[in-house]
Amino acid sequence: KRMQQLDIAFLESRCGEILAMDTSSQYDLVKEEGLQYSFDEAQEIITTHVENENFNEALMGYSNLLANYPDQKPAIYTQLNYGLALQYSGQVEAAARHFSKILASDDLSVEPLSLQLEVADLLLASGNITAAESYYGNFILARKSIEAERTWAEDQLEFLRTVDHDSEDMLAYTILLRDFLTYDYRIHSVALNEKLNIFAMEHTGS
Repeated sequence: KRMQQLDIAFLESRCGEILAMDTSSQYDLVKEEGLQYSFDEAQEIITTHVENENFNEALMGYSNLLANYPDQKPAIYTQLNYGLALQYSGQVEAAARHFSKILASDDLSVEPLSLQLEVADLLLASGNITAAESYYGNFILARKSIEAERTWAEDQLEFLRTVDHDSEDMLAYTILLRDFLTYDYRIHSVALNEKLNIFAMEHTGS
C-alpha cells in the first residue's frame, strides 16, 4: 500500500509529464523550472517535498539545484534531506555513500554520532558487512569518549553547585583551570603537574 501511494503521488506530479517528453525537452523544462526559484527557495522546496514524502520530486529538485547553481553549496539541511530522499526511495547504497560524504566533510552543524549509526545501518542493509562493522566500531569508541566528557561535565556541575563562587577555593581552581586550558600539556606537562600538586596540597579536603 505504501509503494502504491508513492507511485500514485509520482504519477500525479509533474514527473509524469516530464517522463513523457523527449530528453531534450525534459532538460529544457527542468532548467526553466529550476531557474524560476532562487537558490534558497529551491532548497526550501526540496525540504517540503521530503516532509510531504514526495521523495522522487526531492531527488529531482536536488539534481536541478546542483545543475542550476553549480557554484553554490547546498545547506547541510538540504544535503541531509537529499540523503533521506535516497534512503526512503530505496536507494540505501547511495544514501550510505552520501551520508558518509557528509561525515567526511566534518561539518560541525551535523550530529556525527547519530549520522554515523545511520550509515552503519544503511551499509549493513546494503550488504556491505565489513564497512558496517567499521562504522559500528567507530560509533562505540566515540560514545565512550563522550561518556568520559559527560562524567567530567557532571563533576564540574556538582562542584559549582556546592562551592561558594566567591571563595578562595573557587578563585584558585579557576586560575588552575585557565592554565590547563591555555597551555599545551604535551609541552608544559612538568609545570602543569607541579601546579596541580601545589593546588592539591593547599586545598586538601576542599
